[in-house]
Amino acid sequence: MNEPVSAGTDPAALPPRPHSRIRRIIVIALLAVLACILAAAGYIWYRTTHSTVSSVTINPQSAFDKGDLKGAMEQVDGILALDPDNVNALVQKSLATAQAALASPDRVRVAGEAASLARQAIDASGGKSSEAYRALGFAHSVEGKYADAHAAYEKSLGIDPHNALSLAGDADIYAFEGETAKAKAGYEAALAADSTTYQADMGLGHIIALGGDTDGAIAEFTKAYNYSPNQNLRAQAAFSIGLILIDTGNVDLARAYMEKATQFDPNYPQAWFGTGTAYYAQSVKAAADPSLRPQAGALMLASIRDLKRATLIDPTLVLAHLQLAIDYDAANQDAEARTSLERAKTLLPADTTLSAADRAALSARIEAFAKTLK
Repeated sequence: MNEPVSAGTDPAALPPRPHSRIRRIIVIALLAVLACILAAAGYIWYRTTHSTVSSVTINPQSAFDKGDLKGAMEQVDGILALDPDNVNALVQKSLATAQAALASPDRVRVAGEAASLARQAIDASGGKSSEAYRALGFAHSVEGKYADAHAAYEKSLGIDPHNALSLAGDADIYAFEGETAKAKAGYEAALAADSTTYQADMGLGHIIALGGDTDGAIAEFTKAYNYSPNQNLRAQAAFSIGLILIDTGNVDLARAYMEKATQFDPNYPQAWFGTGTAYYAQSVKAAADPSLRPQAGALMLASIRDLKRATLIDPTLVLAHLQLAIDYDAANQDAEARTSLERAKTLLPADTTLSAADRAALSARIEAFAKTLK
């Protein structure tokens, strides 16, 4: 594990804020990244032991934390082959299936499979497993059935009021729905129940960031960055810190955090969107400084390279396509800019990781940018 670092910055030393185009992208990304916290729930396996769970011990945690979903699932499937009613294994498989649904073109169907697995766990436990209802809540959240997800989390908490991950998962949905006060209360309750619930630190950090307290947000993200055993959650933390640093103008440190995100989880597409965005911000900064101007072109090429990698991992990542359009426009590649912008516009209506408000804001941003193209 890397040594803990402090993400604090000296506001007096910050360079000017980046170009308004990139700043608008960052603001939208801060809103959209709340949806990523829903995904974090699927990256946290069963963490507590309940009397209703089979005595068979499963330990896919290490493989899963390192991003080895296949290895973790093989362990779970091996247990289920011998014990089809193992509540623990069914819960873990449900969480993993819901996680896989997030990257599936058939998201709703796959999430439905996760919900079915969670119901099997509920039945196998006689309706007494808080974790089984938590898994059902996560599956419903991925399906987009937020009322059903809230109901499942309520049942989970009715069995175990101190289930920190259910508290955090329910808060995630409130955050996605724009109920920030309820989300904040949920995250705080999760951390009161278990101070190592880094998913809650991440969610709370985004709520704080949207409220304008960047130092407070970075403090929350840094907890997950330094101490979470899960590589994807650490990547999310590094990415989130990087977004704030870009927005406040500290683009060099932002790029360092974005690069850490790609190291923590090379398959996390937002990390490559992050490095691409940081390179773009550095290019804008270099172009405005005669002493740095010769570097601007190379930085722009690096930005385009990493943004393309983000879209290869997740072809539906609207923010990456929009930033690519901005990059190409700045590089006077008009045809490529229009192609990327059109791709962003086409993908936007189907992007279920965005709330209705975020989708409307991003749609307006796309239309505004379209009018500026040559």
